[in-house]
Amino acid sequence: MKTRISVIVACWFALVLSEVSVPAQTEYRLIMHTFQEGSNIVFVAVSESPTGPRGLVRGPNYSRRELAFTVSGAEFDKMWATVMSTEAKKYAGGSNPNRISECVTNYVFSVGYVGRSTNYAIPTVKASPAIVALATQFRAYAK
Repeated sequence: MKTRISVIVACWFALVLSEVSVPAQTEYRLIMHTFQEGSNIVFVAVSESPTGPRGLVRGPNYSRRELAFTVSGAEFDKMWATVMSTEAKKYAGGSNPNRISECVTNYVFSVGYVGRSTNYAIPTVKASPAIVALATQFRAYAK
């Protein structure tokens, strides 16, 4: 199961990043939150793009295979600052996609730029109110 999830996450993360048409010298940021809804793993990502931040919801066996949305630049900056906080960085796990399998007991975020990312698995029982609010916001996009 972990291998299947790892492959799905790696492919989806690459797909989201590839959908942003970027000049080679530009580095656009991306934040993805992974969570379990019933027996399904759901991915919600927000990335910068030339036209402003945009988001995408996707999950295997999810009733809506894909759902697009937008957020403001200021809102994206707030999301980024929350995930890049000192509290969240304590739970950085590198780029190992197997960390995604921990989404049942953790708030899992993958944060990065084109070609590189870091996964954060923040225990739900230790998460700050800001991390809980961010996870709640991402999950609301999947509704």
